[in-house]
Amino acid sequence: MSATRQDVPSKARTYERTTPPDLRTKRGLFYTPDDVADLVATRALALWHSLHPGASFEGRTVLDPSCGAGALLAAAARALGPVNARLVGRDIDAASLSLARERLGSRADVQLGDALAGGPPGDLVLTNPPYGRDPAAEDLDRFVTFWRAALQRVAPGGVLAVLAPRSWRTGVRYATARREVMGPSGVRAIVELPRGSFPDAYVDTCVALCVPAAPPSGPARESRESSALRTEGTLLGSLFLSRRGILAPEARSEGTPLLLGPVVPFVWPRQRSAFARVRPRDVVEGKAALALDRGPRLLVRRILGRASRLTCVVTLRRAVVKKDFYILVPRDRTLSLPAYAALLHAGPVAERLAAEETASTKDDFAQVTLTRLRQLSVPRLVIPTPADRDRVQRLRDADVDVLDPLAAAAWLELWAARGQEVGEVLARERTRLVDADPRWSVLRARLDAFVARMLVA
Repeated sequence: MSATRQDVPSKARTYERTTPPDLRTKRGLFYTPDDVADLVATRALALWHSLHPGASFEGRTVLDPSCGAGALLAAAARALGPVNARLVGRDIDAASLSLARERLGSRADVQLGDALAGGPPGDLVLTNPPYGRDPAAEDLDRFVTFWRAALQRVAPGGVLAVLAPRSWRTGVRYATARREVMGPSGVRAIVELPRGSFPDAYVDTCVALCVPAAPPSGPARESRESSALRTEGTLLGSLFLSRRGILAPEARSEGTPLLLGPVVPFVWPRQRSAFARVRPRDVVEGKAALALDRGPRLLVRRILGRASRLTCVVTLRRAVVKKDFYILVPRDRTLSLPAYAALLHAGPVAERLAAEETASTKDDFAQVTLTRLRQLSVPRLVIPTPADRDRVQRLRDADVDVLDPLAAAAWLELWAARGQEVGEVLARERTRLVDADPRWSVLRARLDAFVARMLVA
């Protein structure tokens, strides 16, 4: 290794120390020391080999989704020795990436990229996520959010290694994270690091070595892998950033639009009477939801209506919603919001949620808590191609393969479009009991039958 590359760790340390404190805290700039990086890489690689006796790592991928100056990737290169593997790193900080390129040379694919926005998978995913509270995030600490995202990047049969505070293992406030993130990660071993392993970071840390559960068996193409609404699916909370709406007793004539309702399924209200205005200082509960007031998102009413199903609306319009709604923002832009709106609107999904929900009722209507919604196991439904939609349109409902995610997404999108058409008619007619209107019955029967097949497939 050249002298220039040997100098990179000290350059990274200098950059870390000279970064303004507020920016350093915001980005979680605490670079991984080489000795810690070597421990992470060697232990993760050893775990991978124990899962694949006699197999070579030749041609496989090591990924660091928030690579910083490239310490973990460099450690992986040292651990691999002459084995020709692909090193992939992404980070949002251009200066850090410059150091990573200097350290790794042409062997690595290092580019600007957000760890929370999806990207290429890895057979070995190594990550030292940023720590600290992000007021706009749903998780108590950023390391949970980044751990959740890294979990989605592990290739089948792969290994995930995460540097994290020790407190996640026993802290009461991390109970939800343990259930939703660490549990599905399949933690195999914990390596506790000595105090002071990270200079200037006053947190006791550990390395979690994980083997996520293998996806359900199916055709070889990843996009066609079997995935249904069952325990082997993906948690909805892993696919969507979710928040409850706000409580603001005083609606104003100025500020951000506030949706008051009523809302017809699949239809964004057009009448001015459905909205008020709200200022941030008037919000009593749910201030974090103010950051989710724009962009593509799915709104889900938390009360099961008279038709025993969830009311869902997809919107791009700028507005906040009351606490009766949950806001779901896709973590991956390739996800099909109309398909998820249709899926969550189905009667069998509502029945499952109501049956497992221990929360409460409101005026004899069952309520679904946000925690329970996040824990719902769902297939990964990406935006289908026009060819997928054309193919599905030519089939009878019973002939559509519910275990083909693209076919299922295409069918659900087509149903959602038809549902929006019916909803808009009912909205124009100002139908009072929308859920009880007979024009929904045939359409909803088709949806329920299709989703019921997904539940049992």
